[in-house]
Amino acid sequence: ILCGFIYLANIGKFASYKKSGLGLTALSNNSAEFFKKQGLRGPIFNGFDIGSYLIYHLYPVEKVFIDNRSEAYSAPFLKNTYLAIKENEDKWQEALESYKFNAILFYLYESDFRQFLYRRIHDPSWRLVYADSHAVILLRNNQGNAEVIKRFEITRRNAEQKLNFLLESENYENLVAAADVFNLLDRSDLAKKTFLRVVEKWPEKGKIWMLLGEMEYNRDSNSAVIYLEKSIAAGHNTPEAYDYLGRAYLWTHQYKKAQDAFQTALKIDPDYRERAYLKQLLQWLWFQNSNGGDKLPDDLKI
Repeated sequence: ILCGFIYLANIGKFASYKKSGLGLTALSNNSAEFFKKQGLRGPIFNGFDIGSYLIYHLYPVEKVFIDNRSEAYSAPFLKNTYLAIKENEDKWQEALESYKFNAILFYLYESDFRQFLYRRIHDPSWRLVYADSHAVILLRNNQGNAEVIKRFEITRRNAEQKLNFLLESENYENLVAAADVFNLLDRSDLAKKTFLRVVEKWPEKGKIWMLLGEMEYNRDSNSAVIYLEKSIAAGHNTPEAYDYLGRAYLWTHQYKKAQDAFQTALKIDPDYRERAYLKQLLQWLWFQNSNGGDKLPDDLKI
């Protein structure tokens, strides 16, 4: 029962990396240059953060769907259209019918739309044609885009070859981006191999140890525990790291350690997005330890 509870709660979760800091990266202009050089056309569905970038490079030939001037868009549009699309496939189909999108452009690290991008990459109506450490581009799978798709499509089968320019760079951000795209393509084997290269070269990168643990804990829980403990030892003391560590401990029947990890996650951030779920797990652990005979503590009530 417990294993099924944990598994179902994590369907659709993907390892992702978010860059920090400001400024342009080495490949930051390439996605827009690719768009122009290949003669691509909108309408474009784009992420909030990449909107200004696209305006700079593509306006007035192409218009963006949204940009980070939030005051320029009505609250109903933001809530009922843009944000609803990431959660609701029916809303996406409505928007697709209304706006006739021909291209999708997102920063790779816009984590809020991670699952949306995953669904589109695995949607036969769309094809991934560009990815770097800065952005991804998908095209509508139609006759007008057929030639570009034929030349540039990135698939599960050819991903390693197509992303070789990132893998050969020996640059931290490029390697992580390649692993991130591999995960989106369901090539966890390539993602793991790439992440291991990263931590071999930069063992202090606790975030990557956590991503390895996240990838492993449904397949090899003992390895997941090792990776997640390394993540925290490297200073990645986030509620997410303790959350995954707690779940890995549960898979390996280390219940006291799991309880401590979950409580640490909630102590670091009482408003952690998985708060309700962690409290459910803590309740389960509490009753396991008390045989159901003790009153549930107030701080574990949902």
